[in-house]
Amino acid sequence: MKDTASLSLTLDKLLIKRARVAAAKIGAPLNTVVSQQLQAFLDSFEQSEALGNQNFTILAEFSIGVRSANDAMKALSIRSPAELNRLLAVAKLPKPTVSEYEISRMVEALKTLSSGSET
Repeated sequence: MKDTASLSLTLDKLLIKRARVAAAKIGAPLNTVVSQQLQAFLDSFEQSEALGNQNFTILAEFSIGVRSANDAMKALSIRSPAELNRLLAVAKLPKPTVSEYEISRMVEALKTLSSGSET
């Protein structure tokens, strides 16, 4: 039996609900699904590091929103967003999404800009 430990995460309620439903539909405990996906991510990350290749790290940073598309493309020496998306797919990483918090910040910034231009 594997040596296991409990982990507490804070995730979006809808994400948890969707994940439980998907896991149930394939007849697997959510813990198993999450564990396997995390293992796959770590295997790719560690293999990339062992080879001295930073491409996976760059793509992972872009995927989670730590690195901009332009910065990722420059670091990977590619010119098109389509190629960046293809590399994400090959690396089995999700395309980045803008968080609700970031959307709210952008809306507030736009409101501030538009109220300043009405003078």
